[in-house]
Amino acid sequence: MTEDEPLIAMELAQTIDEAGGTAFGAAAILAARKIPFLFCTADSGGRGQFAQWPDAPIVAKPHNPRVILDALSQLLQSRS
Repeated sequence: MTEDEPLIAMELAQTIDEAGGTAFGAAAILAARKIPFLFCTADSGGRGQFAQWPDAPIVAKPHNPRVILDALSQLLQSRS
């Protein structure tokens, strides 16, 4: 990873957010294409807002990067 990649990622996320893009829009597209995904959120209010995607794992923030890697690994294994 180069030193500017985190800045590029943050700028891209901000650009998408300002254009009205949302995590739920991306989730709908991924689900329609049968591409596994997970949610990483600070919302501790339960699965209510994620009910449309009952099989999508939810990783709570703050999180250890190892938790994300493990969850992604499980998603990829479940596709096999």
